[in-house]
Amino acid sequence: MRRENILCGLIALAAAGLWHTPAWAQPVYVPGPAPTIGALTSQTVAAIPLPRTRTTIGVREQVTVSVDAASWNDVDYQVTASGQVPVQDAMGTVTWSVIGGLGTVAPLTGNSTTLTAPKRGGACTVAASIADSRTKGLDDAIQKTIDFTVKEPDGAIVSNPVDNTGGWTAGPPNNQIGNFTKFNIQITPTTVNFINVPFHVDYPYLANNQIAWPDGTKTPFPVTGYNFNVANSGTDPNVYPQECSASLYPIARISGQAFTWTVTYSYKFDGGVAPPDQWVPFKTGSSDRIYTAAGACTIKLSINNFLSGASKGPWQ
Repeated sequence: MRRENILCGLIALAAAGLWHTPAWAQPVYVPGPAPTIGALTSQTVAAIPLPRTRTTIGVREQVTVSVDAASWNDVDYQVTASGQVPVQDAMGTVTWSVIGGLGTVAPLTGNSTTLTAPKRGGACTVAASIADSRTKGLDDAIQKTIDFTVKEPDGAIVSNPVDNTGGWTAGPPNNQIGNFTKFNIQITPTTVNFINVPFHVDYPYLANNQIAWPDGTKTPFPVTGYNFNVANSGTDPNVYPQECSASLYPIARISGQAFTWTVTYSYKFDGGVAPPDQWVPFKTGSSDRIYTAAGACTIKLSINNFLSGASKGPWQ
């Protein structure tokens, strides 16, 4: 109502000949209808998995969020002696934020920003406050939001076993047993990308941290662990090559018996708190070293699914 009263008053003054715009004066503008702009758009930084417009993303995944500047429309009015003349006002500064503080955006101003998803799963909302140029009618800024669902790692798929026994020479004579198999593991869900996430695996969890062979020998196998990251492999996201070895041991260890020993893994991701509590467990798995009585060895890896490499050995 105040804006309409001002406008009517100026027009009345002009009509009565009591008000003129001096040649040196700045033009006078009043706001018109509220400005409009299209919905925010998003595109994941990682090229896979498709579609890149998805709003379900992984922890720490990055997404570019943009305003549709071409759809901006803001009609204001210039007040003249003969009345009001519609004029187009340009889009001004876009200011970005994350509602609730979950995740971060950078830069904080501009037509686009990059969201880095939070380190734990949940919901995440990016907000844009879109002002006009502030040079004509002064409209309230438009508020736009886009919602994301953030997923944590929850498992791993085993694929592509490749045996790599290097320079080991097959028997006879049959003096040693062992095998070496590399598997691909793909962290799930595969509908998001975890390329920015630090991972960790602890292993093994053998009874008394040792291999108890049929011949009575006890081979120490202490708990250990390592950090790893995943990568994109073709059209598959979140892939990591895991090596599973059964080192060469004397064939006498199995005493002519079929024998299996098992390593258990605990897969974890970095949840963002201070060490040593940053590692969040999300899946356990195991790998079996399976020996025949004749000394051949097979390695089987089991997580969400299980696969085995080829049976190899015995060795000279």
